[in-house]
Amino acid sequence: IRYRGMFIKDNITIPQGSTINSAVISGYVYIYDDPNLDIYCEDVDDSDDFTGTADINSRVRTTASVEWVATNIGTNAYKDSPDFASAVQEVVDRAGFSSGNSICVIMVPKGTTYNGFYLRSTEYTFPASITIDYTSASGVTSNYTSFMQESRFGVGSGRVGVMEC
Repeated sequence: IRYRGMFIKDNITIPQGSTINSAVISGYVYIYDDPNLDIYCEDVDDSDDFTGTADINSRVRTTASVEWVATNIGTNAYKDSPDFASAVQEVVDRAGFSSGNSICVIMVPKGTTYNGFYLRSTEYTFPASITIDYTSASGVTSNYTSFMQESRFGVGSGRVGVMEC
């Protein structure tokens, strides 16, 4: 991995205090199929937009994270990340989080060698998506799915639109 990457999803319609059953990023792997990173969320009530490399690197991360280390996961197909529900749960449990807030997912490289994959946003064919399955405090299980939009998708290199992780 060469860059830290992140994306921000606006209007996450998950009620505060819900139980997060699963959270997965699904991305189309077209080249470089060796993820070697940790997945976190930003540990704030409502994530702000990104402004560049320093902004990505300085964001406070959740304590919870999940490791995604694999080789040869395959190309020319959608692949799912490991479940990072624990990181999303940490944000949704915050007293100041409410339905409609933004959540930022941060991907941090492990090591210094280039092992990676690409996730693309909606400006491209085969955009990446996030799916969060949750159960509200009233016991209703629901599913939130959204594609990553170009305007809210960035990497540590300062480029927008392609995440290299």
